[in-house]
Amino acid sequence: MKRMAAAALAVLMDAGAASQTAQEWQVWPCFGGGYVQNVVIAPSNPDVWYAYVDVGGPYRSDDAGRHWRPLHGNLAAIHRNVSGDCVRTLDVDPRDADRFVMCSGGTFRQPAGIFVSRDGGRSFRKTRCGRFYGNGNRRMTGLVLGRNPNNPDELVAGEDWDGVSFSADNGETWTSVGLERTWLTDLRYDRAAPGRIYACAPPPLLPMPHDSPDALEFDGRTYETGLFRSDDGGRSWRRLSSEAPWEICQIAGRREIVAFFPARGVMRSLDGGETWEVFSQGLEVNPACDIGDSSSPGRYQAFGAGLDFYLVGNGKGDIYRRGVDDTAWSKVSILRKQAGVPEKEPRLQYMAKHPMEALCSLIVDPRDESHWLATDWFEIWETFDAGAHWTSRVDGIMQLVSFTVECDPFSEDNIIYGVADMGLFSSQDGGRRFWAPNGWVYACSASYSRRTPGLAMMCGGKEEGMVKRSTSAGRWWEVPALRGLPKLDASNPGVRAYTIANNPADDSFLILLSGPVERGKGGIYRTANAGDDWEWFGEGLPKGVDLFKDWEWGKGGPYPQLYFGVDGSAVCYSAKIWKGWYLDRETSTWRESQGGAGICAADPFRPGRFLRAGRTLSESLDGGATFHPYEESDLGECAFVSFDAHTPNLAVAGVASDRSVAFSRDGGRHWKVLDGAERVPSGCSSKVLVDRKRLFYLSTGSGVFTRVLP
Repeated sequence: MKRMAAAALAVLMDAGAASQTAQEWQVWPCFGGGYVQNVVIAPSNPDVWYAYVDVGGPYRSDDAGRHWRPLHGNLAAIHRNVSGDCVRTLDVDPRDADRFVMCSGGTFRQPAGIFVSRDGGRSFRKTRCGRFYGNGNRRMTGLVLGRNPNNPDELVAGEDWDGVSFSADNGETWTSVGLERTWLTDLRYDRAAPGRIYACAPPPLLPMPHDSPDALEFDGRTYETGLFRSDDGGRSWRRLSSEAPWEICQIAGRREIVAFFPARGVMRSLDGGETWEVFSQGLEVNPACDIGDSSSPGRYQAFGAGLDFYLVGNGKGDIYRRGVDDTAWSKVSILRKQAGVPEKEPRLQYMAKHPMEALCSLIVDPRDESHWLATDWFEIWETFDAGAHWTSRVDGIMQLVSFTVECDPFSEDNIIYGVADMGLFSSQDGGRRFWAPNGWVYACSASYSRRTPGLAMMCGGKEEGMVKRSTSAGRWWEVPALRGLPKLDASNPGVRAYTIANNPADDSFLILLSGPVERGKGGIYRTANAGDDWEWFGEGLPKGVDLFKDWEWGKGGPYPQLYFGVDGSAVCYSAKIWKGWYLDRETSTWRESQGGAGICAADPFRPGRFLRAGRTLSESLDGGATFHPYEESDLGECAFVSFDAHTPNLAVAGVASDRSVAFSRDGGRHWKVLDGAERVPSGCSSKVLVDRKRLFYLSTGSGVFTRVLP
């Protein structure tokens, strides 16, 4: 990237200086959107807690969960690029709260691996490449990293396909010890039998054909399934059964083990997993439950153990307790669930109505057996009275996948923020506080009018789509008449809306629909009265071709597909066929753009000028009709580019290779790397926006980070 590479390297080499500079980043106070998988209380220091989230993390607290700070910005960009911040299991050395090992990853073909930190998360080293799924469909089941309770330097790690690996030096080096061709969900040392380890390898939570009673085909690979046991510290393994539980729980010192089998419910074994007996007396058992649904009331995926009792929780958020001498489980009477820091933990409608849904873990504090922790889809819960009263503890954990940020052109105070799964936040004080607007608003794309104060429109949704408007700058939303717009529900399969944009020249809005391009189906539609009436506006697009994103995670990512210039010029592109079009304004016809397609930005001060991100920055000076490499620019490769609509010639770009941010003050010709930008806990994101010199970094799992450009 020419001069930028040297600048970025200098920043990385000076870790101390970068750490100080990175403190300039401020995160928006919007919490509770990703799956908090576990909380680990450091055995040597009860004030030090670690937590990790499916869409990005680890986090650390030094005040027993009252405040959290992200650690994943301290992972090198090369590791974050392969989802090294999506932690599957984290284990703390019982002798030192600053020493921990974690298994992370996101994909089979780009594995992350095992990382160690010896300084409390200020730095990380990768010690093994491996396949772990911190955001996979089995992330809520068990732990895939275990530490020998009799020798804390010994660890075992279980991954997808490559089996179990063993470390005798606290995670520094690893050796493969078997169970290849399995996909492990839980790996546990027996707490009463030295040298014994259990490995759970159930089939993946997806339909697939059976090749044999204990082998399954998935993505071209044949998996072995079952419950396995080693009696020699992992050197050899024996299959106990072809049916495997998801997770095993054990009280220290007791030989019995308890587990949840998808087909049989909660079971107990008194002989090391050789045989099992029913242990579900008193539990709600629903044979018709959807075992694939983590919020099912018949699915028990959260286990905990005290000195003489077990805890188990189901997908509905019910918690049960059973003493070692009890004959049945007793339901814990939960009297109250409340936010710990309400002003810092704004709750969207879905979150507020579903506390403790899809319970993932239950933790009993060994120092106080009335002190429990629980984690679920959204947050961490804490109780000091054995489950009667619960308080959330997510201050600083920003587990939100960012879709869109829109700033009101008439007021810097008004901001619309759309996120995955949860819906939409809005702020009326420049991002210091956020609220959930009325009703269920799910914004994958939003746009303010640049002519009519207070007017905004949004579109998005999960299974069914929605289009709404606001005349209060995002405070309140309503459904317009939508006359002429195709239905975005089950009656019109495949037709959904994930991009909407305002034309500043005439104050109309255009919306892009997936599905075959034709009237009444997919393509582009236009409204001149804020959504009440729509007209077909897709002339020139290839007929019958499905061009645009068809669901929130659809091809093309959380990026807009349509861009308007200040003069009404417009370009759109399809990530499905990788072509772009520009608007011929004389005929209201779309024509194929020459020079490729991709993510663009319209220069708000130069009519007809667009910049396009890519391996090289490209420029159009004719309204998107042609794009040419911007040879005068020294930026090089970038993944996203954006202009400031209020500051002439100010532009920002996200650099995918090292997660850094660059800015330009001359319209994109000369660029400078922002100091410390690569250390933002960003997940795998490079989407950056700028408004009134305020920089917004939209992460894919840690919310939005902001700072003011120098």
